[in-house]
Amino acid sequence: MHVSKYFYGTWNDKQITVNDTFPVDVWQGEIFRRLRYTLNTKQGVPVQYQGAWLAVDGGYQKVACFINPMHNRYGFPEVAFSEWLESVRKDVECAFGILKIRFRFLRGFVLYQEPTTIEAAFRTAALLHNMLLEWDGLNDFHWENIDPDGDLEEEDAPEVIELPGVDVVDMDMPVDIGVHRPRYVAYQQGNYDLIREAIKDHFNYQYNRGMH
Repeated sequence: MHVSKYFYGTWNDKQITVNDTFPVDVWQGEIFRRLRYTLNTKQGVPVQYQGAWLAVDGGYQKVACFINPMHNRYGFPEVAFSEWLESVRKDVECAFGILKIRFRFLRGFVLYQEPTTIEAAFRTAALLHNMLLEWDGLNDFHWENIDPDGDLEEEDAPEVIELPGVDVVDMDMPVDIGVHRPRYVAYQQGNYDLIREAIKDHFNYQYNRGMH
């Protein structure tokens, strides 16, 4: 669980995003810019993408690293994808519930007055929660193997990575992801629609195969 610094309750999601170091670092490619993952097109063609993305609601900026549901589209693929994305985001709400059960000071009204004290207490609770997950063997993702700062000294422009039998496509160029060949797509800022469509197509491809 990642915990940001405290923000005032009157701030909206967009204000918090540009003042929180984690989403800003993902947005600007400071962390996880070399992270690669594979999505399938509608035809099942594997395409490799680069860079992290975060599951959010509709209140965030429309950029490639913030993927939100498609509430303005009513076809089955879009509705199924949106419901899946919302169900994944509910894992965070479940984590809040677990924290309330584990730590008494979160069950009711917080008695602390200073925002910095509340932040420190919540950060401590989240840290102990992560340690308990590790102790109980429930943390199946080894974050210690991920180096978020591994590319801070690299050039701003994404490196062209040669993969056997895979073409390299710059995301600044128009891309048709429906062709029948695997490709490597360099993740860059400003491809919100393309990335969201690609994730939606991948989900529905897996859904139709019974792997959802």
